[in-house]
Amino acid sequence: AVTFGAAISACAKSGEWQQSLRLLHVMVRGKVELNTISFSASISACEKSSMWEKALQLFSVMPSKKVNLDAIAFSAAMSACEKGGKWEKALQLFNMMAQSKQHELDPINVCTAISACEKSGEWEKALLLFSAMERRKVKSIAVAFNAVICSYGKGKSWDKALQLFSVMAERKVESSIVTCSAVISACETIGQWQKALKLADTMVQCNVEVNSITFNSVIAACAKGGEWEKAFRFFGVMAQIRLKFDAITFSSAISACEKGCKWESALQFCRIMVQGKVECDKMTCSAAISACAKGAQWERALQLFTVMVHDQIKVDTISFNAAISVCENSGEWRAALQMLSLMSQRKVESGTSTFSAAISACDKSGEWKHAVHLLSVM
Repeated sequence: AVTFGAAISACAKSGEWQQSLRLLHVMVRGKVELNTISFSASISACEKSSMWEKALQLFSVMPSKKVNLDAIAFSAAMSACEKGGKWEKALQLFNMMAQSKQHELDPINVCTAISACEKSGEWEKALLLFSAMERRKVKSIAVAFNAVICSYGKGKSWDKALQLFSVMAERKVESSIVTCSAVISACETIGQWQKALKLADTMVQCNVEVNSITFNSVIAACAKGGEWEKAFRFFGVMAQIRLKFDAITFSSAISACEKGCKWESALQFCRIMVQGKVECDKMTCSAAISACAKGAQWERALQLFTVMVHDQIKVDTISFNAAISVCENSGEWRAALQMLSLMSQRKVESGTSTFSAAISACDKSGEWKHAVHLLSVM
């Protein structure tokens, strides 16, 4: 049995789940005494190969073969379910283990259950498990913290995510890139852009692995804080470490340009998008139009709007409002009326601010009749 156990364990480590099951069947046919080690190693092999159904089959057979279900078997079966996105089955195993007096809950099993909940969008259950873990004084390890912080993010409890991140720092628990990205996103959402920048700076200085999601959140935080120079710096860092730019990256960077009245930079980012074949969306174009408008670049702003319409980018109320505001400031009352007509054709909702800008454009050009007409149809 010991020899078979060692061979099965070797197969498990190499991810050879089929060979591991063959050896287990040989043990059954040869009436070699089955033990926990052999089964746990086989379940682990299935888990590593994402064969959650096979892992559960082996786990369910153990009692009938009079083999004890130990913590390793539970852990491997739960992990297999978690990797397969079967969070309900992972929780069933966890509850079975928790109810059994023979097994003491360990951090790995609890973390697997928490991770299963978080990955499947069951963030409330993840939080409940973490609370139970803390009450029972089960040592909280990085995986649990990471999953729960992400769960707070999904539940939009940003303040709690930041508080828990502080607890991680106090306990000197290592945070993952996923955690840092979630915390930076939390900072960006609640307007704590200074904290987001500080954390991002620390990650870069300490050579912590970062990804596009992390930087997108940072650049968005810069944009909200009006820190266009910092947004540019982080955009440059992304280029240096060869991270992929996507529509969110450009949208955030152009938004930072808009707030900093840097219309030339906004247009430069638009050109980079075209060169990199990154699809331009309505948020990006609207921000670029607003940047041009703030820089009194009326013609360029209207050209961008025309490109949006020509390229069949979905144009919404925000895009139209930005363009009509350009018409108002440049005295292009005819273009303003054309855009109002286009809004109606495309069934885009027009609000008070839309009509106010169009009326103002007519007023500045002395077109009082059109202004009165617009006022009557508001």
